[in-house]
Amino acid sequence: MMNKIAELDILQNTTIQNKKLIICFSGVQGCGKTTIAKKIEKRFKAVRISNDYVRDTLAKLYPDVSMKEKETILKKYEEYRSNYLSRVPNGLLVLDSSVDRKYDSVKNFANKFGYKFFLIKMDFSEEEVIKRIQLRGYADAELVIGTLDHKFREFCELSERVSPDYVINSSNNNNLEPLFQLIERGQSSIEDCPL
Repeated sequence: MMNKIAELDILQNTTIQNKKLIICFSGVQGCGKTTIAKKIEKRFKAVRISNDYVRDTLAKLYPDVSMKEKETILKKYEEYRSNYLSRVPNGLLVLDSSVDRKYDSVKNFANKFGYKFFLIKMDFSEEEVIKRIQLRGYADAELVIGTLDHKFREFCELSERVSPDYVINSSNNNNLEPLFQLIERGQSSIEDCPL
């Protein structure tokens, strides 16, 4: 099963040489993480990692597997993929998902494999997020909106204990140049180390 998922989880830019930096997001579904992650991937030739893609692939390949089993498979696959990514030449990883629930495990991975860590906080109100979800025409928009209270609680809990490196909100989300400059400075401050 892992091999079949791995074949479909096509990671771009793995052979590009970039220093070890993990860029991750804090924010609820619908706040624009994927949009920003794709722009970072394109600008810096980063490896963008999308758990949504893997979840969708699992659902298509194994429609009869329970949600609990899918989450177990996803967790094992994340371990498999993390081990693989720790050995590729491109050390610039963009996690295209929220780390609100899994911050500590992502931070531990970064420390274990010598990555610098960069957290982007996607700071949008619940009203803004609902509007974005409705505009995008999600097939399961009502279901997503129904889980926002829980997601915002996780977001607020992480916000209380961790300071982000950069905050994106409705006043600056159209100008990413300051974010790109910070990422460039972060990359240039990382010492060259063997992969």
